[in-house]
Amino acid sequence: MSGDLWASVPRRPVHVPTPRAADLRVRRYPAGHWCVVEAVGEIDLQGIPLLRQHLGDVPPHLLFDLSGVTFMDASGLGVLSLSLRAARLAGGSVRIAGASAQIRAMLASTGLDRVMATFPTVDDALV
Repeated sequence: MSGDLWASVPRRPVHVPTPRAADLRVRRYPAGHWCVVEAVGEIDLQGIPLLRQHLGDVPPHLLFDLSGVTFMDASGLGVLSLSLRAARLAGGSVRIAGASAQIRAMLASTGLDRVMATFPTVDDALV
């Protein structure tokens, strides 16, 4: 038996997909004294520039509507954390509405759930 175990395996070309464009839509709108940032899709490294663009100057009272978010990675947590810092410097706070179980678990594992109030819906968060 030959020392090269892979010599007998037929070699076929492997298709590696190219990275796709960011799958994220963001909208910002006022709701009382809150600024709501609604995200739909995936908050990942590719989508962060779009999310930051919609944040602009972080208002003191910021509500992230994550009910349409299907995935979020650590870069999304970074944006939430930096937004909280900016809002607190302005005397405000950050709330999160509609986060999936995956996102709530990420918030809990990092302790962000203790410094950002989470709500099931935007309406609940605005009360």
